[in-house]
Amino acid sequence: MNSKISVNKKTLSILAALVIIGLLLAGYFWYKAHPNPNTTVPTSTEMVTSKDFKISFSYPVGDNGLSLIEPPNQNQKFLKAYIMMPAASYESFVKNKMTGEAPASVSVFIFKLDDVIASSTAEEPNRITRLQNWATDNNTFSSFSLAKNTPDIFDIDGVNALHYRADGLYQQDIYLASYHGYVYMFVGQYDAETDITFTALQQLISSVAFE
Repeated sequence: MNSKISVNKKTLSILAALVIIGLLLAGYFWYKAHPNPNTTVPTSTEMVTSKDFKISFSYPVGDNGLSLIEPPNQNQKFLKAYIMMPAASYESFVKNKMTGEAPASVSVFIFKLDDVIASSTAEEPNRITRLQNWATDNNTFSSFSLAKNTPDIFDIDGVNALHYRADGLYQQDIYLASYHGYVYMFVGQYDAETDITFTALQQLISSVAFE
């Protein structure tokens, strides 16, 4: 992987990520005006299950946990997004009418996997290579060009996934997995590894079950 990234390219990638976050937050303004019972008020450990997308995971909630937002999909690049912000930061962000810099978050994005990548007969190394190709082709979401390390292979519920860290508005810990025609991208944004968004991502990853 070529680690020499021009300032312009890095800046453009960060700006693109900000645009995506802006679109999601704009969608949330609409979403807040049209409540959905899937919105989570943090009270205890919470599990998310999606039969449509064949996945379940859990995340910490409560005063020191996360609050979940499920924004409507206004970007056809992905099928579903779960965005989880630290409860206190989320509450403050809402009170400020979502102006200024968005808090660091833990996110799960689900994408449709191209047929050529989704072949169930592909050998595992080929699937990993194809997942890397997907990350390269979808760099706006994956921040793959900003990776700080060569991706390693990480087991998520028996499925080999790519794991790497990337630069951005925040530091990012990223996992990419493919399963039954979908790409799952798990992202934790953080300033330090002691942040709840970093540790909560590790808990979320360990709880993932593909159905």
